[in-house]
Amino acid sequence: MQSELSSSTATSQVDSTSVKSMDKKESSARLNLIVHQNLQGHEGAVTKLAWNLNHEKFASSDQNGLIIVWSLKASLWQEEMVNKREKSLVSDMKWTPDGSCICIVYEDGGIIVGSVEGKRIWGGEIGEAVKFVEWFPSGKQILIIHNSNMMSVYDDKGHKLMNLDDFYKSHNNFLLPNFDIRKKKNEDKALQQGNIVSIHWIDKKSGQYGLSNPTLAIGFDDGLCYLYKGIYDNNPIALNTNFTLTECCFSPDGSIVILVGKSYKSGQTKFDYTLQFYSCNGRLIQSIMCPIQVNLGSVISGVSWEGNGSRIALAVDSYLYFVNIKPDFKWGSYGSTIVYASIKV
Repeated sequence: MQSELSSSTATSQVDSTSVKSMDKKESSARLNLIVHQNLQGHEGAVTKLAWNLNHEKFASSDQNGLIIVWSLKASLWQEEMVNKREKSLVSDMKWTPDGSCICIVYEDGGIIVGSVEGKRIWGGEIGEAVKFVEWFPSGKQILIIHNSNMMSVYDDKGHKLMNLDDFYKSHNNFLLPNFDIRKKKNEDKALQQGNIVSIHWIDKKSGQYGLSNPTLAIGFDDGLCYLYKGIYDNNPIALNTNFTLTECCFSPDGSIVILVGKSYKSGQTKFDYTLQFYSCNGRLIQSIMCPIQVNLGSVISGVSWEGNGSRIALAVDSYLYFVNIKPDFKWGSYGSTIVYASIKV
């Protein structure tokens, strides 16, 4: 697999964009984004986006706590629903795999689950700060990640089912096992564990690479990422990046997981960012240094695969960087004929 990286400036508004096609000579040049439509509605910086491909909608939230659901009608994006919870800001929001429901979690522990039609299904306060949410592939249960790294499972009606921390302690250190690779001793010889910074759970039914492969990735800021086949997998694959991990993300077919992280040397005023590509079975495919340096106050705030797995978008401040993916094809020859094959998502 080969990767090429190019960049383009993004606007501060929520824009519906596409990228001009480029030949090989232009692949590393600056891309021009074509703005199809400027969406007006947010008065603060947009902090979260959640796409709903099945229903042609997406939800956006900003630094003031305003959430807008946009829908595509007659080839134009239109504001469909607006919600603002005055008490706190949005930490994360995710649609179910089929796009029928959305879960929104807030920094103060508030949770709202609503239907794609805009009906409020349930809402509540869990009494502890929340930083991430992820739906089970079935769309019937919700995994909540607290600021303390504790994990809780709720059903889609708001009933708490379990705390995973309590569960795995009595089940062979279930989920987040204490591998030797994770053990760090401080002066008091106490075990220290990194903070969860990224989580991605794909629906294995939508992947085409094998139903027995890992589908859940949990990344920690100390550079470790675990790949699970599900929450009942007590033997996950451990990846050690040797940098400060910021993002982990599966490809659309689940065959590759990308890990994004930063490193810093004493005296530097900028971070160096690295992208590592692993197979879903934990084999390092490629590691590339981003030809960009990010100010110490900035981060790569988002990473996303294109739907067909041929490109990755990285969000850095007001810039979008695109990594073109060239997979290794399976091929063979028969006489003077060469046959090759690839998985198309």
